[in-house]
This record gives sequence, C-alpha cells and structure tokens, in this order.
Amino acid sequence: MTAPPIDQGAQKVRRNPTAPRWITTLRHALKGEHGRGWSVRERHGRVQITRRFEDGARSSIDTTILWDAQAVRPTLELVTAVRDRMEGQRLGLREAYELVADTPQTRPGMVDWCAVVEQYRDHRIGSGQIKTTTWERDSRYRMERALGCLTTNPTPRDGRALLTRYRDRWCGAA
Repeated sequence: MTAPPIDQGAQKVRRNPTAPRWITTLRHALKGEHGRGWSVRERHGRVQITRRFEDGARSSIDTTILWDAQAVRPTLELVTAVRDRMEGQRLGLREAYELVADTPQTRPGMVDWCAVVEQYRDHRIGSGQIKTTTWERDSRYRMERALGCLTTNPTPRDGRALLTRYRDRWCGAA
C-alpha cells in the first residue's frame, strides 16, 4: 500500500493520519516559519529538534519541553531563538541551544538581565578570572550602566544597539 500524495490540489493531506492534530500543526508551523531542514519528534517524553543541512549532515538537541499539546508555541519560540543565534553568531545547533537554555527569564520570552549579570559575576569570580574587589571596582558599575541602558526607550534589541546606547550615554557620542 502506498502513502497518499502530499498535495492534492489546494488541499494538503497529512502524512501520518494517526498523528494527533497538534503534532501536525507543530510540524506545519515549523516548516512555514523556518523552511525545510527543521524537524521535531518525541524522545523520552520531550521535544527533540533536528536541523538537517543542505549537505545531508544533521544535528539534534533534546529540549526540556514536554511532548504534549502545549509544546507547539514553546517549541516554535525556541527554534526561532536558536536559529537567530545560529545565524547571527555563527554557532552550531547545540551551542546556540545552550545559550538560549541557560538564559534566565522573568516571563516567557523575557530575559531577566539582572540574573544574567549575576551569573556573569559569579562566573568571572568563580573561575578565578577576577577577584571580588576587582568586580566591585571595575565591573559592577559598568554592568549597572548597561542594565540602565536596557530600560531606556526604545529598548535596545541587540548587542550592537546596547553598546551604541552605552557609548552615547556614558562615553559621549562618536
């Protein structure tokens, strides 16, 4: 028995007619938003995201998102964030995911920048790169200024905009 054709005129036919509708919706939305090469599947009760490259190579990550009907929006948001970092910072799938997954959030989609600064402080001091006195003397005020720049309107949307705002506000316009 052969599988039904994917496209019958203007009406799409589902590949797997036994898959729940939310899975079909997720996969269709993923293709619509990110194109070919992105796929999802269930692995150990969680969402696994796979990126297939033009040369046939592929890379996968296991996420913390539960494989259920509430997974659609969080999965699409995660793929968008991961893809942005992959393209913007030229990272692999796993590296981009680790950046996104380790970012503290105050609300879904909103970064808790104060927590990011604390993590940065803890990392710098904990790794021995600097001492607490050096942080207090040289770095703390810079981080506080950067946090202040994030509360201005319009809010900086990327690193370049943040550094430009910091420069204009604290170093004088170039």
